[in-house]
Amino acid sequence: LLGFLSVQAQDEIIREPRGSFISVSPGVWMPLGKLRKTFDVSPQIRVGLSGQWERLKVDVGVDFVMNNGNRPFRYTGSDTSFVAAKNLTLGGLGLSVGHIDRLSPVSYLEKSFGIGYTSISTGEKKLKSECGESKVDVWHFGQNECEGNKKYDFLDVESFYLSAGVGLQRIVFKKRVFGVHTEYRFTPFSWFGKVKKGFGNSSLSTNFTFRF
Repeated sequence: LLGFLSVQAQDEIIREPRGSFISVSPGVWMPLGKLRKTFDVSPQIRVGLSGQWERLKVDVGVDFVMNNGNRPFRYTGSDTSFVAAKNLTLGGLGLSVGHIDRLSPVSYLEKSFGIGYTSISTGEKKLKSECGESKVDVWHFGQNECEGNKKYDFLDVESFYLSAGVGLQRIVFKKRVFGVHTEYRFTPFSWFGKVKKGFGNSSLSTNFTFRF
């Protein structure tokens, strides 16, 4: 009987956590290859919503890189060219799917693959058209903004990304999860004609994750 209860208790732990969770993941973002010519290693923060069912986990989240310094690079649009010098902001929005491999009743290995959108905000903009008489203040992320009666396009470097990651997680306080996660991203910035071909496309991030 004691053996049965022990096995049953372990099975209940193994099945945790399931359902929906909020995750917060501070960490470090590191450019690789040619991308190191423009950016330095910088702090990163991710916030997301996770859903887990047995061995399957799905994450939707946003991430921001707190730029620790960059070198100038040339932005070249269809009719605009300038040197983006400093104060660049990096951010992303993505979806990932992970597979869970149990290592013990309270710890597991997670392998994930994802796709998403990322943007390097240069802080520059150009006049596009008139858009009304009232002033509309809009926080931008590659979007348009009205200032007075004018409409502007923000000159950001945008791209999709593909990611692959691996993480070691441990269940704490029954349904909470703490762990560390490393992710590689391929982001072909130069495919969309805003930066030169040798700009770079690879980065690696390592984050501590707490899900609750």
